[in-house]
Parts: sequence; C-alpha cells; structure tokens
Amino acid sequence: MKKREKRSFSSVALRVAVASILPIASLTFISNASGADAPVATTLVRPEGLPNIPALPFTGVKAATFTTPNSMVNLTTSPSQGVVGDSFKIDGKALLPDTEYVLTWSTSDASWLAGIEPNTVNYMGTSYVNYHVNLANVKTNATGGFSYSAKIPSDWGGVHDIYLVKDGVAAGHGGVQVSRSFNMSPKSGPIGTPITVTYTGLGPKLYAAGSALIYDNHFAGEMMARWSRGTAKAVILATGKVGNHLIQANEAISFSYLNVLQSPVPYANSGQGIFKITKDPGAFKPYVKYPTKVTPTVS
Repeated sequence: MKKREKRSFSSVALRVAVASILPIASLTFISNASGADAPVATTLVRPEGLPNIPALPFTGVKAATFTTPNSMVNLTTSPSQGVVGDSFKIDGKALLPDTEYVLTWSTSDASWLAGIEPNTVNYMGTSYVNYHVNLANVKTNATGGFSYSAKIPSDWGGVHDIYLVKDGVAAGHGGVQVSRSFNMSPKSGPIGTPITVTYTGLGPKLYAAGSALIYDNHFAGEMMARWSRGTAKAVILATGKVGNHLIQANEAISFSYLNVLQSPVPYANSGQGIFKITKDPGAFKPYVKYPTKVTPTVS
C-alpha cells in the first residue's frame, strides 16, 4: 500500500512539473531560468539580404496609441474574408458628420526564441508583438457615413482588427479574416525543374506560422513565414517518372489535420497543384540559390 501511494505521489508530481513547464513555449516572453548554466532566451533576428520580404502593410506607419471604449460603431467589411490581393470595402455609419478619422490595421512582428550556448543552440519558443499601422485617412459625409476600398496586403493570416480612430479614441471597429492561398510555378517541365511554391496567409503565432510541403504524398520539408510576414516560399526540384505529380501545402508543419475546424488554426486551408514532368534529360548541374555569395571554409 505504501509503495502504491508513493508511486501515485510521484506520478502526480511529474504531471504537475510537466504542466508547469509546457506553457513556456506559448509565451511571448520567457523569464531567465535559474542556475549558472541555464540558457537565456534570445530573440533571433532576420538575416540581412533575405529576399522578397513584404513591407509593413498600407502606409507602413505605426499607429499612435489609442483606447478602445466598450461602445463603438460597427464597421462593415465586405467581403469579410479573403486572401492576399483581394479587394474589400469598409463602411461606417452613425459617426460624427464631416469629421476626419484614421483607419488602422492590426499586424505583428514575429520571430523565434533560442538559448545560444558556445556548443549548441536550444529552441525555447516563439515571440510575437502585436501593434497597429495606419491604413488610411477618411472623412465622413454630412450624415456621418464613409466608405473606403482597399486590397488585402501581404500580411499575416488570421483576423486583422480595423479601428476608426479620432483623438486617441477608437470610434468604430471591424475586421477582415485573411485566409491562405497556394500558387506554384511553373506547372510543367523536365526532371530537375525548380518549382517555386508560394503559400500566403500563415500566422505569427505558434501553430499558425508553418506548413508542410508534400510531394506525391512524401514529406518534402517545412515552410515557415515568421520573418516574411506570413508569406512562405519554397523551391523543390521535379522528381519521379514522366507524368503528373501532386504537390500540397498543408495547414500544419507535419501531417495535415483530420478536422481543421477543431485544430489550433480553424481558419486555415491547404492548397495543392499538379506538376507535369515532360521528360528525363539526365543529371542536372547543382547550384546555390541563397545566399548569392558563398566563400568555402574548407578545400
């Protein structure tokens, strides 16, 4: 009886210890661990020269701090969901007549946290910071209404809050949900053809920031978009027999969710395309795509 009680106590203690450790990966900051040898979390910085990085959306100007009262006008967005490049319209009513406001758009900066040591690098979680940028200046008409049209920018997937601000106070609130989109180019060619897959609408948070690239039901690698504002690009080489080959980008970074609606990213959608191999020209010459300049360290 005593052994069973001791084992039960140890099991409970283990579960408590695990439960207290697991949430660390989802925090936006990590406190320094105790102990002289404990690694300290460092936010990794995007490498210089990384190509095709989208700029901050819309005006690119971070919005001034504003408050959000309990009562605000409901801004209507139509459509309320779309992908990067889609047009949408923002409408507001029952506002102050002939008054200038600032529309804002919510966005984020994201990266990884790592414990950097002399002999290794330890993954310690993710980091993201939320803020708003100025979308546009608008002016209401004589009846207190306005309408503004825009296109979804190259920004994160998920819900983006849109506020109508005057003198540091939000007067209206709406939003747009950005879904994922899939594109691949080219769609045919001989064996060895570089195929560029572009997958937009990835998010800044833990489960929304990655995707698995699948070639003929085989894992080809992960795509991440923390340093590229939600747009992931990957280049794979056409392989296999002459004929059609299926390429997929899944919602998760490994296997696709069986039920996306009950996953951590219920708004996510996968994408797929067909690449046709036309012929087998034999072995192709290898090359380096990035970085553009490489200096050998060994001979």
